[in-house]
Amino acid sequence: SGETIAQLRNQLRYMHLQIVSTLTNSYEKTLLTQSSFDMRSIFGNTDKMLLDHLADECDKTCCMCVNFIYVLIPFCCCCCCCNTNRNPTYLFNAYFPLELSKNVRDETGEIIKNSKKSIKDEWRKKMLYGVLFINGHIITITQPKKVPVHHEDVIFLVHIVRYSESFKQSEAWFPVCLPHFEPTGFVYAYVSYLFNESDICLVLLTLDNGSFHNCQQLRHRIEIGLKQSNLIESLRAAVQSHPLKCQELITSSLKISHPPVFQFYYHNTRKHQYICPVPFQLFNSEPGRIKLFRRLEHIYDRLHSNPDHTVLFFFFFFLSSAHIIAFMHFEKSSEDTIVAKLVPNEFELVIIMNSFTSKKDAANLISKLVTYISQRSGYFFLNPVHW
Repeated sequence: SGETIAQLRNQLRYMHLQIVSTLTNSYEKTLLTQSSFDMRSIFGNTDKMLLDHLADECDKTCCMCVNFIYVLIPFCCCCCCCNTNRNPTYLFNAYFPLELSKNVRDETGEIIKNSKKSIKDEWRKKMLYGVLFINGHIITITQPKKVPVHHEDVIFLVHIVRYSESFKQSEAWFPVCLPHFEPTGFVYAYVSYLFNESDICLVLLTLDNGSFHNCQQLRHRIEIGLKQSNLIESLRAAVQSHPLKCQELITSSLKISHPPVFQFYYHNTRKHQYICPVPFQLFNSEPGRIKLFRRLEHIYDRLHSNPDHTVLFFFFFFLSSAHIIAFMHFEKSSEDTIVAKLVPNEFELVIIMNSFTSKKDAANLISKLVTYISQRSGYFFLNPVHW
């Protein structure tokens, strides 16, 4: 399939975390002491469906891994995934938030934060996280200041909301394990679509297993706040233009007509979030996206496994003696040119372009694109709100 050993291991790691999120890691102790224990009654059809979708998002290769996992648990082979999305979420270990005006995002987060303040104190102390989605895209996250939510737990919440259609029928209350919060136990999740519609979804996570009615009250207050602030239309307008189109950004916003850019991927490694626009029209199909994703996997491996990068630059922080090391990689083939820039603990940028692109044009494009994204960081990336 073309993936490296490290990439396949990472996909299997997500398979394992998905199982932990359903059963907690206590199942490992059970299997160690009772290897023949049949866990099919615990791992239900919905859980298997989520695992199938996770394998499909990672890669078709992982569908075979899922079948293998089902046999190990043991389960029947039931994976029938065939629609490969080639989702960079699991390659970057990051999530893709809704592209949204910073003012709208901040105001939405404040509404959720202030709505919580109106709930009685004893329950508030057990409240963990709140995540607001629209059409499966994250609008904002609220969290305690001392207990930030782990980005991989956020990825699983996105996965659950996006592929659990039953939540659209009625509000739900169920235990879920957040592997990076507490792998040995459960927290309790309240999921409800707001305004009796099927686009805006609220997820609340609490330590209190008797908080269903309190979560209902909080949801009601959030609905009132969103209505009064007239933010609903802004959110729905934003999701209509999400994600941005690569060709439109390069030609209209950056004013670059040459070289033709097929796709770019920007990973904010500090915030564990990324940008993945709609690719150039020639590649805006399943075979085209697969081809681009394979090139991304290739260059990502080169960036992270090769200690001798092609070009090494040093930049200095104003008067500080500390420095940033930036790695640059330039690669040409008969079909495309790939240029990548990696600044540790800052960002990773991969651009796939026409095969006739020169190093000078590639460097100019990287400079302009990094500047453009940096100036609009609040639009592309979210900062969790502390409550």
